[in-house]
Amino acid sequence: MRYCKGCGSELPAGAVFCPSCGRNVQNDAQAERQNNTYNNNANGGRTFDSEYCQNDNYNRTNGYSNPESYSPLTILGFIFAFVASFVGLILSIIAYNEAKRIGSEKNISLSKTGIILSSVFLGLEFFAVVLFFGLAVAGIIMFPTLF
Repeated sequence: MRYCKGCGSELPAGAVFCPSCGRNVQNDAQAERQNNTYNNNANGGRTFDSEYCQNDNYNRTNGYSNPESYSPLTILGFIFAFVASFVGLILSIIAYNEAKRIGSEKNISLSKTGIILSSVFLGLEFFAVVLFFGLAVAGIIMFPTLF
């Protein structure tokens, strides 16, 4: 079973282009055959599960050396949930989609936490802004001579 190196989607047998992203996968297949030949010769003729190698190579090229370690995007989304909630929400949503795509449970749970915290803090920030402007308007109405 082959996967697209561009988007990670499963490729049908004999595919020349990825049905999801349109990438030309014919050249990728040739490079994979050469890479597998090199790996087999370099490791005493041992063979590798091509599906594992394909996913492992895909994860390495996208910054995930180990799918069960936290990705930098997930960590940034969680941190920004406290500092800049809107940015944290965006980063956490992107990290959640990436984690779902590669199947990393640790990243899924941390990015969900980032989404929830960002949403809560965004709500609190919105409430604080509305309260501040409401009090400011009330002060202008009640004490017009001060302004």
